[in-house]
Amino acid sequence: MKYVNLMLAVAFLASCAPGRKIVKQNYPTPFEFSVVDSLPATKDQLYVKAFEWISRSYGSAKAVVDMHDKEAGKIIGKAIIDYKEYPYGEVQYLISVDVRDGKYRCILSNFVHNPKVSVTRYGNMPGVKYGELGQEKVIRKSDSGSKFEDKSFYGLKNYVMDYSKVLLSSMKEKMETMDTF
Repeated sequence: MKYVNLMLAVAFLASCAPGRKIVKQNYPTPFEFSVVDSLPATKDQLYVKAFEWISRSYGSAKAVVDMHDKEAGKIIGKAIIDYKEYPYGEVQYLISVDVRDGKYRCILSNFVHNPKVSVTRYGNMPGVKYGELGQEKVIRKSDSGSKFEDKSFYGLKNYVMDYSKVLLSSMKEKMETMDTF
């Protein structure tokens, strides 16, 4: 868990570096991230490890998990990434874990950006809403009416991609550890 927090902090600080250039990367289509691996363990052992990983990674499995079935080897939940730079807000996503004897899969998908509403003395001011992050690009209109490609969208996608890779790496690490009591 300390490793996950450290990697997320490094990814966040790198994305906040002054004068950084936002680069459009080769994003997966569809915009989802997964880890699939084989291990010499039973379905029940892998299920317990996956459920424990969710509980430790998100602070509470109850807050994240919508559906879990040990017999089917399936866990589905919804989680949130808090994005603290422009465009401020949160990214909601779906987490799906499947386990069977000797194998597991975790998929992070359906990333949706919702803006943070700023409260000012002039009233509530909603931020920029990108919605589904699976779209290729975002074209916006400036105050003068001209259209431009919103580069902040790529910064958000890059952050989500880095966050997802670190999160899945922590899951893989947890699943590979042998519990000794």
